Amino acid sequence: MGLYEIGVQTLAVIGMPQKKAKIVELEKQFVINDSAYTVMDHSCNYYGSSYAGREEGCKKILGFVRKSPIIVEETRDIIFFPTHSPRRKDCVFLSLDNIVSIEGNEKNSKIVFKNGVIVKVPRSKYSIENQMARAIKLKYLISERKK
Repeated sequence: MGLYEIGVQTLAVIGMPQKKAKIVELEKQFVINDSAYTVMDHSCNYYGSSYAGREEGCKKILGFVRKSPIIVEETRDIIFFPTHSPRRKDCVFLSLDNIVSIEGNEKNSKIVFKNGVIVKVPRSKYSIENQMARAIKLKYLISERKK
């Protein structure tokens, strides 16, 4: 199997030890032998850019420096945002358009996706909501530029 490409069915890319990642899709979940960052970078490359390029573009649009949301593929508005520094092995990348709600407290959050799947993240609800707000702002600004 080749490298995994993120698509509209991808809900989350969960970093794991030993440079592995759990892929959560609408219909299935599986583990691959690539880090979450590698999956994100490869997917950006697959759609014609790089993670670094997408990150730089986002920073220019939003003015943020850390944990920027990433437009993986712009024509279908595939936008993910990281829960931690993107290169950390425990970083989780979440699909903006597939989240229904965020439940949690100051230490942990449960991300509920539109198909009912729940992903637990060791980050505060406030932190996840803040990252999600950045991703929503990015999506809005990009949609305004497309007009």
